[in-house]
Amino acid sequence: MLKGVMVWLWLVVDVAAWWDNGHMLVGEVATQRMQPADVETIHLLLRQWDSDFPNTGEITTASIWPDLMKCNSVVSTFCPSELTPSWSLWNAWHYVNLPVPLQASHDDVDAVLATNLDGAADRVLLGILQTLRTTHSPWTANQAVRLFIHIFGDVHNPLHAAATVSSDLPKGDLGGNALVLDQPCSAMNLHAMWDSIAGVYGTVNWTPDMDAESCNRRAVVANATRLLQAHGNTRDPVDFGQWRDAPYAVFERHARDLIKRVLLESHDVADRVAYAGLNLTCERKNLQCHIPCPSAQYQRHVIETAEERIVVGGMRLSVILTQFARQIRALQLLNVDAGRP
Repeated sequence: MLKGVMVWLWLVVDVAAWWDNGHMLVGEVATQRMQPADVETIHLLLRQWDSDFPNTGEITTASIWPDLMKCNSVVSTFCPSELTPSWSLWNAWHYVNLPVPLQASHDDVDAVLATNLDGAADRVLLGILQTLRTTHSPWTANQAVRLFIHIFGDVHNPLHAAATVSSDLPKGDLGGNALVLDQPCSAMNLHAMWDSIAGVYGTVNWTPDMDAESCNRRAVVANATRLLQAHGNTRDPVDFGQWRDAPYAVFERHARDLIKRVLLESHDVADRVAYAGLNLTCERKNLQCHIPCPSAQYQRHVIETAEERIVVGGMRLSVILTQFARQIRALQLLNVDAGRP
């Protein structure tokens, strides 16, 4: 069934980025793990913006929306919309840069977060939990849900939660963005290698006309199903699932701590996997830090780790969106007949 859908490329130069494919996989995993009624509640909210942002009215497709908002030109591969929203003010909301190595004890999560070199993903995610507690604005809820879906997926990428610090890069490597890879390689820099899952999914990208029967959409559904079969029984050490049926106030109180632990967990994956076994000594070329292209074995570790992170992130997101769906209904943010406020 997957023949022709899954593109296995260990070492390619032109790769698709996690901006679309990885985010849609997280959203699709979450969708497949949720009850249909809760999925429909979230979709009714998201569809209210269909005229402004076509084909972002489902969890899977809305997952790319914050990246779409950054587009200031039309690029067929990752900015195919004619809208060019040109909204760059959220750029730092997609990540935190916790230093590698850490200068604070793992036992004090708040102390670890206080060492953050850059980025505001933690504050945004925690703020959205609070927003969904009290908002009576469907517009605010729509924006909040879209941002949460995307940023929560982002922070399961280890290089959206960490930055290595060295004598060459004393202020950090910007989550691998400052580590330019010698070519030929499957990506231009280390961050892009992780964003693209080492190019393994080929060119599966979002487009405004990507309907349920399109090849790319069917590929996302099939690949999410396959990944759930492979990793769906992975134990969640943070255990979001225990709060799936709790009252929202109880869920929010505990989720604030869980999200902080997710950030530390992703940082540790970066330390243990993303930066492990690499030659991080800079060779300066055109004022940039160049390092050797990672080995094929390293890139297999990227794929294995990223796929597991996508599934774990999607399963956790299913719990959070289930809570959001109940809260949307409790706050009467929808007319369920028309999908309008």
